[in-house]
Amino acid sequence: INSNWNNPNNWLAGALPGIQDNATIPSGFNINVDANAFANNLNVSSPLNLTTGNLNFRWNLNLNAPVTLNANNVNLKGKNAAILNGNAINYLTTNGAGTVNVENLNPTRGQVNLPIGTATNFNPITIENTGISDTFSVNVQDGISNTTGGAVNATWNISEAIAGDSNVNVSFTWNQTQENGLFNRNTAAVGHYYNTTWNSESSSIVTGTNPYTISATNISSFSPFGVLNQSALGNTSFTTVEISIYPNPSNGNFTIQVPDSFIGSRAIIYNLLGQSIKEFSIDEVNQNTNHEKGVYLLQIQKGNQVSTKKIIIQ
Repeated sequence: INSNWNNPNNWLAGALPGIQDNATIPSGFNINVDANAFANNLNVSSPLNLTTGNLNFRWNLNLNAPVTLNANNVNLKGKNAAILNGNAINYLTTNGAGTVNVENLNPTRGQVNLPIGTATNFNPITIENTGISDTFSVNVQDGISNTTGGAVNATWNISEAIAGDSNVNVSFTWNQTQENGLFNRNTAAVGHYYNTTWNSESSSIVTGTNPYTISATNISSFSPFGVLNQSALGNTSFTTVEISIYPNPSNGNFTIQVPDSFIGSRAIIYNLLGQSIKEFSIDEVNQNTNHEKGVYLLQIQKGNQVSTKKIIIQ
């Protein structure tokens, strides 16, 4: 009849879908949502524009077209709700105050991929919570404030419904065109804006080749996040400490040699997508990764000292 989601006559069933109904938007339309909308599984093959209502789904949102939030929200309501097939063309545009809300994010759920961006840039994140279950809200906007140093011109806003008891790992992705002229990927870190300055989080090295990704771990408080050079951050920059790994390449069994002061420090192994795949304490120097053949990155950190080494498993 028209392009309004909330007109029952537009649906083959003659009624609006509910939270337990599977729904399909075929190609060839430009759909407007002007009241709260619901679905169990939702397949979207035409652009969807949320003007005054929120989009709620319980299981999967399958993206074959973009969704624009404006000042409204997309709510992942099921305990395993996911957004599938997001890419640099088909993603959730969080312009304005709109957010993507992940309910019941807990340790058993693992990483949740959120293909978000602005009208001009695709800046997805992955988020996981190893702490107490909570609802997390995320959006992204172009530009970064309160710095004149090297940075990516994007700000990710993350919040939790109930403050405290969260332990969150997040990965941020950006395009080369978003880097300002002073930005240097070799000295980049995730910044967290609080107490009127950008503060450094425990970060991986930058991975990827346009787009690029960086990860931060063990985040327990929330506010704007960005990707900045260490020189643009308000707290002490990391210093590098030399470590040795042998044999390297290996079959997955290798020895880590560190200074005595690094015994008890935290180590994280990342894949080349910037995803944390193993975390352990340097109490024993012998390690067995039990991972597939490939190239990995080992980062060891203690206080403001950090070292990163490449690991090759054959």
